[in-house]
Amino acid sequence: VADPVSGGTDVTYDGAPHTVYIEGVDLSLMSVSSDSVLTYVNGRYELTMTDAGDYTITVTLNDSRNYAWASGGSDPFVFTWTVSQANNSWTAELEMSGWTYGESPAQPSAEAQFGEVVFTYYNADGDEITPDKLTEAGSYYVIAAVEGNENYTGLTARKDFVVEKADYDTTGIIWSNTTLVYNGNEQSPVADGLPVGLDGIALEYKVESAVNAGEYTLTVTFSTESTNYNVPASITVEFEITKLAVEIEWAEDNFTYDGTDQQDKVTATFEGVDGVHELVVTLISADEFKEANAEGYTFRAELSAEDAVNYQLPAEVTAVFHIATYEVDVSINPGGGVYGGTITPATVTITGA
Repeated sequence: VADPVSGGTDVTYDGAPHTVYIEGVDLSLMSVSSDSVLTYVNGRYELTMTDAGDYTITVTLNDSRNYAWASGGSDPFVFTWTVSQANNSWTAELEMSGWTYGESPAQPSAEAQFGEVVFTYYNADGDEITPDKLTEAGSYYVIAAVEGNENYTGLTARKDFVVEKADYDTTGIIWSNTTLVYNGNEQSPVADGLPVGLDGIALEYKVESAVNAGEYTLTVTFSTESTNYNVPASITVEFEITKLAVEIEWAEDNFTYDGTDQQDKVTATFEGVDGVHELVVTLISADEFKEANAEGYTFRAELSAEDAVNYQLPAEVTAVFHIATYEVDVSINPGGGVYGGTITPATVTITGA
C-alpha cells in the first residue's frame, strides 16, 4: 500500500492558524485519527494549528496482517508537527513620565507582541500600591508585566518615576504691622494670606525682630510640615519702628534767691516704657541761675544720647523759671532816754538775712 504523504512544517507560535495535512489516504484500506479536529478538503485531511504544542495525525492499516506499507512494515504512520512556544518581546517599550504634585497623574504605556500588559505600582520602599495612592510627592516605580503561558514567554519591565513637590504660591502674602512704635519689646511685622496646600497644610514663616527705633530689612524664612511642597527661598521685608513721642515733666518753678547758682536744681523728666527718665537740662538765657529776675530764665530740655534712639520730645522743649527775691523781717528799736540822762541809741534788727 502506498505510504500516506504529509505536508506542512513546524512553526513557532505567532497567534495565527497554520495548516498541516496528509494525503494519499485510501479509506478502504486505512483509517485516520487525531486528537485534533481533522477536515477533509480536496482529497486530503487537514489540521489547523494555532496554540503551542504537538499535533499528530495517525494513519493505520485496516488489515495489517495482509497489507503492508510500500516503505515496509505495517505499523501505523504517526505524523507529528510542533508549534513551539514563542519568545515574547516588547513592541513598544515601557514609558512612564513623572508629574508635579497636584497635576493629573501620567499613565504608563507598553505593548507586547503577545499577551495583555498589566501595570503594577510600587512606592520607594517596594510596597505595592494602587493607582489612587499616587497622589503624594515622592519616588515610585511601575512594573509592566505579561504573564507567560504555553504559547509565549512572560515579560517584565520596570520604570522609575517621580511625583515632584509643588511650589507654594506666595504672591498672595500681605505684610501688616510694618510700621510700629517703640515699646521696649521685640517687634516684627505680620504676614497674612499664607498659602494652604492641596493637602491642607499651610506654609509657615519666621521673621526677624527688632527692639530699637529705626528702619530694618528683616529676613523671612519659610517652613512647612508638608512633604508635597517645596520650601520657598528666604525673602526680606522692610520694617520700621518709630520713636515714641513723650511729654516733658518740668520741675516746679519755686526758687528763691539764696546767693548761689541754682541751675542744677532745675530738672525735667519724661515717662518712658520702663519708668521715669531724666532729661538733660541746659540754661540757655544766662550763665547763672542766681539773681532774682522778673523776666525769668529759659531752660532747654534734651534727650540723652541713649534715650534719643527711641524717644521723641515735643516741638516745645523750653521752660522759663524764676528766682523770687528773698524776704527778710526788719525790726527797728528807736532807743532814747531822759534828757540829761543816758541815751539808748536806736537799733535795726534784720531777721532771715
